[in-house]
Amino acid sequence: MQSAVERDSENHSKYNMCAVSPSRISPSFSDEVLCEVAVAIATLATSLLEIANYKVEGQRCICAGELIPSKP
Repeated sequence: MQSAVERDSENHSKYNMCAVSPSRISPSFSDEVLCEVAVAIATLATSLLEIANYKVEGQRCICAGELIPSKP
């Protein structure tokens, strides 16, 4: 994974991953709703955001995407 994307001189890439637990948001917040939210965010931000892995259905997903620098 570390060699899959380009890195700068400090070994940083412009991508990151995070775990998301749909069931901790709400009992009715499903994997399908999480997917819809990810697509909406990616569309608005015009950057990469994908669900990379469903670890445990409804309990943990891994999202991966492009880091967007915060504005000062």
